[in-house]
Amino acid sequence: MKPLTDETNAGTPPTEPTEPPHQPVRRLSAKARAALQEKAVRRYGEGASIRRICAETGRSYGFTHRLLTDAGVQMRRRGHHHGAGDNPGSPPPAN
Repeated sequence: MKPLTDETNAGTPPTEPTEPPHQPVRRLSAKARAALQEKAVRRYGEGASIRRICAETGRSYGFTHRLLTDAGVQMRRRGHHHGAGDNPGSPPPAN
C-alpha cells in the first residue's frame, strides 16, 4: 500500500508565521497600573475603542477591558460609532 502524503507540499520547507511571536508583557506596579487605567478611561471617554486603546498601550483586549470595568466605566454597545477619538479623519455622525 502507498503511504499517505500531502503531495502539494512535498519537499517544501514550512513557511514562517505571518505574525511575530507573542511577547510577554511585564507586570505593572500599582502606580503604573493606575496611570494606565486613567489614560484608558480618558481615551474611552473621548470615544476611542477598546481595540484602539490596546494598540496605543500595547496591552491585550482583556486587560484593557478589565482596566475600564474595574474603574466603573459604563461600556458602550457593540458597533457603536466611536467618533473623532477613534478615527480623526472621519466626519461626525449625522443627527
